Amino acid sequence: MSAGSALIRSIEVPGNRMAFRDKLILSLQIAAWFKLSRTGKLSRELAFDSGHRGMTWRTLFETFERIRNEAASEEIARSFRPCGGTGASMDAVQLSNVFQLASNLEDGGFFGREFVDEVLELLAREKEFAESVLPAEVVRLMLEVADIRPGERIYTPFDNCLQLSIAVEEQSGGNAPVFAEFPEASALPWLLRLFYGSASAIKEGDPVLAPSYFSGERTLDRFDTALAVLPFSKKYARFDAGRDPLERFPEATASASVLALRHILAQTKKRAVAAVANSLLFSSGAERALREHLVDTGKVEAVIGLPSALLAGSSVAFSLLVLKLDAPSETIRFIDGATEDAEGLFFTKDGKGRATLSGWQRMADLYRSGATDRHANQAARSEVRPPEYRLEVSRYCLSEQERAVETYLFSRDTKELSEIAEIIRPVPPLRQDAGEEGAEALELEVSSLPRYGPAKPASKLVSLREKDLENDKGRSFLRTGDVVLAVKGRTGRVGIIGTGV
Repeated sequence: MSAGSALIRSIEVPGNRMAFRDKLILSLQIAAWFKLSRTGKLSRELAFDSGHRGMTWRTLFETFERIRNEAASEEIARSFRPCGGTGASMDAVQLSNVFQLASNLEDGGFFGREFVDEVLELLAREKEFAESVLPAEVVRLMLEVADIRPGERIYTPFDNCLQLSIAVEEQSGGNAPVFAEFPEASALPWLLRLFYGSASAIKEGDPVLAPSYFSGERTLDRFDTALAVLPFSKKYARFDAGRDPLERFPEATASASVLALRHILAQTKKRAVAAVANSLLFSSGAERALREHLVDTGKVEAVIGLPSALLAGSSVAFSLLVLKLDAPSETIRFIDGATEDAEGLFFTKDGKGRATLSGWQRMADLYRSGATDRHANQAARSEVRPPEYRLEVSRYCLSEQERAVETYLFSRDTKELSEIAEIIRPVPPLRQDAGEEGAEALELEVSSLPRYGPAKPASKLVSLREKDLENDKGRSFLRTGDVVLAVKGRTGRVGIIGTGV
């Protein structure tokens, strides 16, 4: 068990009901109290001593408030911000046991840089932090792709737990100054900075709404390289992109992913590596307009597709978008690490279906090599065709069979499906717990569609809402000669309806 886990578990006593985040922050604050006391960073009145062993829960929070108000540095003051544990409680004996554990861990030298790695690993397994803290293997891949050089200034916006900032510091040996910025006003990043001994510059504030780093009165500072995890699903309510005084946002949108990437473009000179939700790579609207700009100006250097189920408790599929900003790139490199046949090569899965990017180094090597195979391809910018400008890797990394089909289709006169057929979406069946009666019908399932030949007879009995059937006017009922398309993700089935189905 890690030191972080042990300390959190010591607070988990009967009757002390605290959210995971609050338990984590409180345990880190207790650890920081001991660390700062032993290193002489707190005054004698605030430092822990043997007289504190009988203190009450209330007195503990009063002490932390004093540290916050009388601290000698901003880092210490913000590390002791209130957490949500004031409404919980522990008796003096239980609290004394927590202090004893913290004392032993501090004496054993456990509250150093490795402690930060343990905490980040702990956070990566928690659903609450799924879109803030990436698995360590993904971070290593991002660093490899970023190719950070000594002396470069690195920007890490939206780095709520300083994961990327600390990783850059560690990899560069402190030779690449890091400038972090995060919208969350929490003690957590400050505590992690304190334990790591980070020299990163950090600013609190939303980079989209109120950027912090300027080189002039109305001129954003521009960094060499940016690394970021873009907000996957966040929206900016009531945000008027057209009124941005820095003129960063051509697209009128509330999408945090689009706005965040536009901000990074405005604040970065050479290179950016961003973890982005896959929807940014194919969605219409503002996302498409952003992709058009990125492709037409040669800013996209690579897209690296990652396997699903990497994030704890989250089904969000994401990729790494690599941007080259100092000179146009005429080709775009695509790496597909998400296919089923990539399992064992790039990733492994546990018994619960969670994926681990075990082959991240192999992906990095393939990215750098420029080689083309089943999982890698190099496409000219002109191949990323308008009007969609789609960038999902599955369109460009094809198996031999898929390439043969595509070659065949390109050699033939083709038409849009809607030009030669009527496309009908079926009436959705009622859920079993809907609590309403409907008309019974047989539903054709994907399992009824063989690889070759006509569809098998339908066998699943479902209920359909009478009003839906009335509006549908019978169009959803299959007839001999109809063609059924079943598509899920990147795979699908086609079935021809024969007699008796």
